[in-house]
Amino acid sequence: MRELRSARSDIDIVYVNGYGFPSYKGGPMFWGQQVGFEKVIATMQKLAATHGQRWRPAALLERLAAAGKGWSDVGKPA
Repeated sequence: MRELRSARSDIDIVYVNGYGFPSYKGGPMFWGQQVGFEKVIATMQKLAATHGQRWRPAALLERLAAAGKGWSDVGKPA
């Protein structure tokens, strides 16, 4: 669980500082949690249809969305 928290913040830092993700959104991991995984998945599915499978949502993201859970629920007993 601790590793996922570190990884989430590391990903956000890299995307904000390295790839130009808007800092006011807090990074892609934080932003995804805030707007809702369902919206993120819908956008990714549209992108996958036109730009290839690299945009396909990860299975973990799909499971969390289907269960109505967030990043903080990863690693908790079901």
